[in-house]
Amino acid sequence: MSRKTLEDFPTFRLTRLNRGETRDGLTTFEFEGEFDRIIKPVAEITWFWLLIGERHAVCVQWKSFGEDTRVATVVAHEKELPEMSGKTLYYLSPGWDPKNVWMVLDKQWGWRHVCFQAVDAVAETYQAKDVSMVDGREVKTWTKLQRADKNTSTERFAPAAEQASLSSGAQQVIPG
Repeated sequence: MSRKTLEDFPTFRLTRLNRGETRDGLTTFEFEGEFDRIIKPVAEITWFWLLIGERHAVCVQWKSFGEDTRVATVVAHEKELPEMSGKTLYYLSPGWDPKNVWMVLDKQWGWRHVCFQAVDAVAETYQAKDVSMVDGREVKTWTKLQRADKNTSTERFAPAAEQASLSSGAQQVIPG
């Protein structure tokens, strides 16, 4: 698998940038341009990111788009915009955060593929001295989970599924 770059993202060629009115410290900017492929709003989500170069992004909202074309107008409300002349703008869907994209693209981070393997765990049920409220229900019986091989001392605690029927100290191996 080859390393991903910004060039793998859909691009937006800015043909016109209109500066609108400023209100409450934010200026309305209207971007007119064309995507290199058809991009449409995702369900009822009306916003997305435009990455500007390698370290800037602006959150924009759809104003208009051609149903079967790549032409679109989007709007942003920002204090200022970074310099955009001569820069390619990249589309990033609303489910992503630009910082995470730049982090993954940064060659200095040294990302490597790691295959995780499941390990057995031991679940131990116990009764707490006091009652806790978890999601609106009373919890007194808890399950403690830890690795069966005891390579680490990491423990996780969760309310036991059955609050009345489990005896305290009961252990069970959960295969990984």
